[in-house]
Amino acid sequence: MFIPSLAHGGSPISCFHDVPLLTDTNNYYNMIVEIPRWTNAKMEISKEELMNPIKQDVKNNKLRYVNNVFPHKGYIWNYGALPQTWEDPNHVDENTKAKGDNDPIDVCEIGSKIWPSGSIIPVKVLGILAMVDEGETDWKVIVINAGDPMADKLNDIHDVDTHMPGLLKVSFHLVLFLQIIHNELATNMRILAIQVLS
Repeated sequence: MFIPSLAHGGSPISCFHDVPLLTDTNNYYNMIVEIPRWTNAKMEISKEELMNPIKQDVKNNKLRYVNNVFPHKGYIWNYGALPQTWEDPNHVDENTKAKGDNDPIDVCEIGSKIWPSGSIIPVKVLGILAMVDEGETDWKVIVINAGDPMADKLNDIHDVDTHMPGLLKVSFHLVLFLQIIHNELATNMRILAIQVLS
């Protein structure tokens, strides 16, 4: 799936390179939605292909899917990436003590709307989940759509617990269980913390 540019007559743009990280106003960030909430196809930005389309991930010649973890179907958030970001596989992060996973920074959008794959939405950053997965740093930024009815009430990760009780705990357990399903937990993964960004 290519993202058309309204500014360039509908020509495709690279969601990795052409979409700005920051929006024009209010210190919001742009998020590229890869996997809509409650869907299973594991879609992601292709770093290697021309124009970086969003396509279903393949591992061992098989299409990949997000497993269901009862009572949830797929992810419980809109899942995507921050454009123009990249977790450097040659840099050891001082917080995680691990190198980057060679992908754009992941985003979990917790608002009320289900966004289709390929949507570009302005988001407010609330916090971050620091993970080490298979020896690599894998950040999950917790955000909310800037236009969501709850956006004015949520300014940091503590507000999420106050106004959406249980969501962070369920998110933490979902990430953990998905790794167990994929037999990747063992000693290869650490979830370090959900932190407040200052």
